[in-house]
Amino acid sequence: MKRLIIFLNLFIFLIKIEAEFKSYEWEINCIDCSSCNSGVLNFENRITGYSWLNDKSYILISGNSLRLLIWQESNWTIYELIQEAITNCEMKLIDEGDIHIIYLTDSNRNLFYIHYNGTNWTEPELISNEIEPGLSLEVKDGVVYVCYEKNDGVYLGIRDNNNWSIEKILDLK
Repeated sequence: MKRLIIFLNLFIFLIKIEAEFKSYEWEINCIDCSSCNSGVLNFENRITGYSWLNDKSYILISGNSLRLLIWQESNWTIYELIQEAITNCEMKLIDEGDIHIIYLTDSNRNLFYIHYNGTNWTEPELISNEIEPGLSLEVKDGVVYVCYEKNDGVYLGIRDNNNWSIEKILDLK
């Protein structure tokens, strides 16, 4: 039985539902009911990442917090990652249980990195501050690459052996 995940953007409304076709009819369920408050949608949340790996769906939701939803077997597991307003984020799945996320906080524009190793989430690591919204994340052979923009240039952050090195790769002044 195939399932269809539907995300409707109607003007400023984001409706997150899951639909599955069963015996000539659609069964529709809410994926993340915490985005609704007494039946009223929370307009601050938005889907910022989606991936599929080994028959699991991964959905990253940001806005007034950062949540990761994982579909496995027949239900959703919801991870409440960060309880702070998020401007932008990116997610990379390397394999099952190896999830990398960068996110930009709304209030002070700090860029953070977190990682799931299959058992636990790491504590957030501050990469840089005063970041512009554009972000890029790549992971190769265990090394994390983050590209981001500040008002004076474009920067590349490299995390190798749990240490960050930051280099300005383009001067904008």
